[in-house]
Amino acid sequence: MKKLVLSLFTIFALSYSFGQVTISSKIIPIVGEVYIYAEDTLPVGIVMNAGGPNKYWDFSNLKENIKVSEKYIAASAAPGNNLFPTANLAMVNQMTSQFFRSTTKNLEYLGTFNSGNPIFGGANVFDKPAVILRTPIDYLDQYDYTTNTQFAISGAFIPDSLTMGISVDSIRIKIKQDAQITADAWGKVKLKIKDYDVIRLKQAMTIGISVEAKLPFIGWIDITSVAAGFFSGALNAGKSTSYLFLSNDAHGHVASVDVDTLGKATQISFQPGLINTKNISYNLNALEFNTNIVHDELILINNELPSNHYNVEVFNSSAQTVISSDHTFSEGTSTKIDVRNQSIGKYQIVIRNKKGELVWKSSYLKL
Repeated sequence: MKKLVLSLFTIFALSYSFGQVTISSKIIPIVGEVYIYAEDTLPVGIVMNAGGPNKYWDFSNLKENIKVSEKYIAASAAPGNNLFPTANLAMVNQMTSQFFRSTTKNLEYLGTFNSGNPIFGGANVFDKPAVILRTPIDYLDQYDYTTNTQFAISGAFIPDSLTMGISVDSIRIKIKQDAQITADAWGKVKLKIKDYDVIRLKQAMTIGISVEAKLPFIGWIDITSVAAGFFSGALNAGKSTSYLFLSNDAHGHVASVDVDTLGKATQISFQPGLINTKNISYNLNALEFNTNIVHDELILINNELPSNHYNVEVFNSSAQTVISSDHTFSEGTSTKIDVRNQSIGKYQIVIRNKKGELVWKSSYLKL
């Protein structure tokens, strides 16, 4: 009888282990890869279930509201590379470069460089590398990372109400991001294109903000109690949870799900098709912002977009449409979009041609 019980236990243990996937280092991005994702900005009826073994997630009915891409190049080819001497990989998007150190096991995030923004321009070098991806990844593995960043805003862009009428030279914002990652489930994800064997990473994020003001003849003083609330919404301060689904059979993530406090999906990024990773879904440099920190007007500089009529959509942080209008873009000129009625916060702008095809996408901050 004891032998029979032992045999049954062994069979169960073996079947359990065979079903579970181990994520290898092949998922770490390399130079030349371009990951393409579709995003469902208003997913319906999807709630993240509890973690555990042998789970099933059906994402086959997600809508492709927009498409985005991540292009990876050699760090030496990215603007600002001299400030990140240990980087060997960069992800570029318009005027911003994100720098990484890729090893045979891990992906370390080193910081960012903005080559064109007059307010947030320059390098943002983390005080220490953030290991954002560790491999191999097995069910129930855990790790964490912290990033500390800061940037300054000229006093000319700061409303008097924020500093109680006191003249300041600049505002310095410090952001601390703490992430706790747990491989809390494994199973299958069903997409339109195919099913994937995955491990799910639960990512619990906490973002804290402190604010300092530089006063003439005095120097830096802490004004967090007065000003933090002003920036918190725009910079997504507080706690958030997301889920990342990884498979050895996919470039990049299979799916990424942002959820609210009840676990209901608010936005889902996913693999839209079996696409050659060298293809890019749209021209990242077709347009650029005069500055992506705006007050009353958003100014778009047309570098390469063919002269024609286009539809402009703007979404707030809740994925609600706040602007949907047609504009004529002429190559080599600028287009102004009135945003004076928008509240303070972060917005996403999407531009489509007359066929409804995405031609450009980015985000900006309204102060």
